Amino acid sequence: MLRRTVFWLGWVVVGTAGLVYGAEWNAWWAGLAVVNVVTAVAYGWDKALAKHVWWRVPEVTLHLLELMGGAVMGWIVGEVIRHKTRDVRFRRWRRGIMGLQGIGAAVWLGWRLRSGG
Repeated sequence: MLRRTVFWLGWVVVGTAGLVYGAEWNAWWAGLAVVNVVTAVAYGWDKALAKHVWWRVPEVTLHLLELMGGAVMGWIVGEVIRHKTRDVRFRRWRRGIMGLQGIGAAVWLGWRLRSGG
């Protein structure tokens, strides 16, 4: 379990470093990094609370964090700690959010390439 966690977290760090290195470091990238860290913490916190049947992080909060840019991190952390992997409705929402973000990224990239960078 620990090996797999370190493996995935390593890929997240490498991917984030690649994105930051290839782009100008500005408030948008910093905000995206913060949203991803908060998303990872929220998933971990919710998993810890689920084991003890205490108050939980509402699903709408997790989805809002994903919508703000933490969808991929939410998916990775969810798989690593095996949280929200059986909830079909939750996974559908997350896939929909990731799809919208993918379309948005493709449109943005097309606009950047067309305008000359």
